[in-house]
Amino acid sequence: MLYYLEFTVSFFFFLYTIGIEAYIL
Repeated sequence: MLYYLEFTVSFFFFLYTIGIEAYIL
């Protein structure tokens, strides 16, 4: 369960970073 939570958090953080870069560019 903890591994799944860590994977989900890292995945959403990855999408969030892409969203910021796309917004800046």
